Amino acid sequence: MVYKNPSASQGPAELFALNILEGYDLKKMGLNSPDYIHTSAEAMKLAMADRDTYLGDMDFIKIPYAGLLSKDYASERRKLIDPEKASLDFRPGEIGPTPGLDTSRWPRRAM
Repeated sequence: MVYKNPSASQGPAELFALNILEGYDLKKMGLNSPDYIHTSAEAMKLAMADRDTYLGDMDFIKIPYAGLLSKDYASERRKLIDPEKASLDFRPGEIGPTPGLDTSRWPRRAM
């Protein structure tokens, strides 16, 4: 079990990435192998896109941690990792309706 501070920071993003990586046999890939590094980097990019989209000042928004940390959500995010190609896109996931959080007007940017 890993615990992090729930503030809008790198801590929750690490949990998002770890949830995504849970679906891979990283040990079999080999520490710091090309596959290991590629998969870890892609998981971090997805986690950071979610961080940038959904995390913020908790005095003003409700952060959808239950959705972001769910195993089902991680499984869906995992499907976006292409083992043959790195993504250059900014790809936040879709979390259901979240009271107090309207991301529809937020700019989307490519990474």
